[in-house]
Amino acid sequence: MKNSTIAIYPRRAKRFNSLTGLMIGGLFALAIATSGYLINSRWQLPVWALFQASANLSLNDMAIQLSLLPTMLVAILAGGILGSSSILLQQLVKNTLASDTTLAVGSGAQMALLIVTLFLPSFGLYGSFWVAFIGAMLSMGLVFLLAAPSRMNPVVLVLSGLVVNILISAIASVMLIFNPEMALGVMVWGSGSLTQASWDTTIDLLVANVVGAMCLIPLYKPLMLMSLDDRQAKALGVPVKWVRLAVTILVAMLTALVVSHLGSLSFIGLAAATLTHGIKIRHLSARLVVSFLLGGLLMWLASNVAMLFEG
Repeated sequence: MKNSTIAIYPRRAKRFNSLTGLMIGGLFALAIATSGYLINSRWQLPVWALFQASANLSLNDMAIQLSLLPTMLVAILAGGILGSSSILLQQLVKNTLASDTTLAVGSGAQMALLIVTLFLPSFGLYGSFWVAFIGAMLSMGLVFLLAAPSRMNPVVLVLSGLVVNILISAIASVMLIFNPEMALGVMVWGSGSLTQASWDTTIDLLVANVVGAMCLIPLYKPLMLMSLDDRQAKALGVPVKWVRLAVTILVAMLTALVVSHLGSLSFIGLAAATLTHGIKIRHLSARLVVSFLLGGLLMWLASNVAMLFEG
C-alpha cells in the first residue's frame, strides 16, 4: 500500500508541473505575440533601438517607447503583486474566494482617495499612497470586525467583504450625485489605467516587489502553520493575532501602492489565485510564485489587448 502511494504522488506532481508549465507557457506565448504585434505596428526603428536610453531618442520615438515598455512592465509587476496578495489573503483567512477585491481592500483604498480629493485635498500633499493605505486598512478592519463574532469564519469573512464593497459603492454613488464633475474624474481614473509615460511607476512597483518579498520571509513559516486551526497554530507557538496583523498590513500596503498609481484593477488577483488553486499546488512558496507569474501574465496580456483596440 505504501509503495503504491509513493508511486502515485510523483505522477500527480509531474501532471501538476506539466499543467503549470503549459498554462504559464501559453499565457507567455500569447503575451509575447501581442507585444510583438504592438511593437511592429507602432515602432518604426529597429527593435534594438527600443531599449536605448530615452534621452538618445527623438521626442516622438521617446513617447512611443515610454508608452510601450513601461506599460508592459507595470502590467507584469502590478498583476504579480495582486496575484500574490490574493494568495496571502487566502492563506490567512482559509478561503479560496478571498482577494483584494472580495475583502474590500482595493475599494477602501479608492474610497479614501475619493474622499480626500473632494473634501480634504491638502492631505494629498503627503502622497496618494498613504491615503490609499489608510483606506485599505480601514476597510479591511471593518471586514474583520464584522466577521469577529463568527471567529473569522471563512464564509462570513467573504460575505462581510461583499457587504463592505456594497456600502462603499453606495457612498461613492452619493458623492458622485452631489459632486459630479470632480467625483466622476476620480471614479473614471479609479477604474484602472495601465498607460504610462515614464519609468517612475515601474521603479516603485519593482522596489515594492523586492521589499514585499523580504518582509514575507519571516512570516512564511507562521503562515504555513496557520493553515491549521487557530488553536492548533497557537499550540505550536504561532502568535496568530500578530501574524494576521502583519500580513494584513503588508497586503494593504501592496494593494494601496497599486491603487494609488494605477487605480482599481479588479479580479486580476482573484483570477490568478483561482488558477493557482486549480493546479492544486501544495506548498505556499510555490503558490506565491505561480500566482505572481499568472497574475503578471494575465495583466500583461490584458494590457496588450486593450492597447490593440485603442484605435
